[in-house]
Amino acid sequence: MTSPNRSAPPDDEVESTHLGNGLIGTDLWPDGLVIARPEFVQPDGSIVVKWPWWRARDVVIGQVEITGRRIDAPGPPVTGVVASGYGDTDFTPSSVIFPSPGCWEVTSRVGNASLSFVTQVVAP
Repeated sequence: MTSPNRSAPPDDEVESTHLGNGLIGTDLWPDGLVIARPEFVQPDGSIVVKWPWWRARDVVIGQVEITGRRIDAPGPPVTGVVASGYGDTDFTPSSVIFPSPGCWEVTSRVGNASLSFVTQVVAP
C-alpha cells in the first residue's frame, strides 16, 4: 500500500494522510485500508467511496479522470465519478467505485499530470 507523504493541498493544513506530487493531491485512508461500511456496498457487491482530489492552483487545469485496476487478482477496472460544478481548478470531490474488495491501484489524471496510489479495500 502507498504511504502518505504529507504533501499539502493548496490552502489546506498538512495532514498525516495527505499524498501528493505538487500537481495533484489526495487524502488516503489510514494505514492504506479502505474499510467499507455496509452503506458503501451496492447491490452488485461493488464498494463506493467518496474521494477528494486537489489540483495545483493555476498549474493543473481540467477535469479529474479516475482509473484503476486490481493488482492482486483479475477483475474489472475501477470507475471514477467526478462531481460536477466544482470547475477545472483546485478541489473536486469524487466517488471511486471498486468492483470488489482487494488490492487496487488508483490513478487520477488531469491532462499530463497524474497521481497513483495503491490501497486495500476491505468488505464490511
